[in-house]
Amino acid sequence: MIVSERIGQFLRDHPAGRLIVVVGYASPAGLAWLEPRTQGRPVSLLVGNTQKRYWSNFSMEDAETAMRFLSRPDVKVRNWYRSRRAKEGPAMVHMKAWVVESDGVPVAALVGSANLTKNGLEANVEIMVEATGDDLIRTWGEVRGLHEKGWDSSDRLAGYMSAEPGAGPQDPKAEADEVQAEPTGVEAASSGESWKPDPTGRNHYRWWDGSRWTSYVANEGRMTADPVSRGDIGGRKETTTRHVRTTGTIGFLDPPPRDRRAAEFLLECLLFFVTLVIGWAIWSLVAYGQGQTPAKQILKMRVVRVSDGSTASGWRMAVREIFFKSGFWFAFLVATPFPSVAAIFFGLACIWLLTGWVVAVRDPAGRTLWDKMLGTVVVTKTAQN
Repeated sequence: MIVSERIGQFLRDHPAGRLIVVVGYASPAGLAWLEPRTQGRPVSLLVGNTQKRYWSNFSMEDAETAMRFLSRPDVKVRNWYRSRRAKEGPAMVHMKAWVVESDGVPVAALVGSANLTKNGLEANVEIMVEATGDDLIRTWGEVRGLHEKGWDSSDRLAGYMSAEPGAGPQDPKAEADEVQAEPTGVEAASSGESWKPDPTGRNHYRWWDGSRWTSYVANEGRMTADPVSRGDIGGRKETTTRHVRTTGTIGFLDPPPRDRRAAEFLLECLLFFVTLVIGWAIWSLVAYGQGQTPAKQILKMRVVRVSDGSTASGWRMAVREIFFKSGFWFAFLVATPFPSVAAIFFGLACIWLLTGWVVAVRDPAGRTLWDKMLGTVVVTKTAQN
């Protein structure tokens, strides 16, 4: 069986739960293959070698699909290796494992020899076998341990795909020196290259290669080309922006899990009644200015704007919480002296709330209906720098 078919069958056999993948090498074609097969589930991918020369040959179609994968809020892509200067000696991740876990418990694991590349998936003679029993536990432990040691590489890989397709490094020997020093922080690998708000205003993001603005732009997770001239940006080169973890569109790395969102909703209802409404209202007015509600403040969550990752303003929070989210409920409370009218508003409120949460369950980032209307998303408080 072709490896792509074997892994595809593994994913179909275990459609739920977090997918953790470790490979030695990956490519735009590999990410493009993985994107449609992991919709609706969180993915953590660790790649042992992310040198640029391994990402130099790709089609624009693969690059666009890979960019959509990297920009997903439920996707984390990491890198780990030991440099030659490390006391333990140089080391690169070379294992290939696919693990599904649920609620912190391993469900299944596939171990073999295939990398997440076009040749590894479809051309090479490879083998992939399912681990069980103690082997499953050991594989899961190794995979989780590597992910915990790794650093974020989403922006780095997205930057590689901003180059012309097929354009590799000028000096392969120079590229070989790239894997020498382990980054001192999660974002250290970017070297000044990153997606930034388009200074021309025509697109969401434009790729800054460290010295100039390129023609590569991104809108709603789709990468295209839009040539830029000096006149478009008034002769400016770089613009200083607060760094937000993005690739193409905003890619928040830490959306709270659904059970935590459900706990936040129940806690909000409890606080509403325990504080006799007045206390909750005063607390809310203060919290809104920080992009939070009383419950979100306790559980360390925050509402941010999808467009630029900034904290939602007080007025946006007020509109989100009072008008869009709870409007029918407030109408129900006001109409309680009129039972027939109150019953109508109660029914509408229940339908609206249920619809909003159904949308959230189906959305990878857990965005509710009112989040989509206002262009916001809920993240953990630490997800924003």
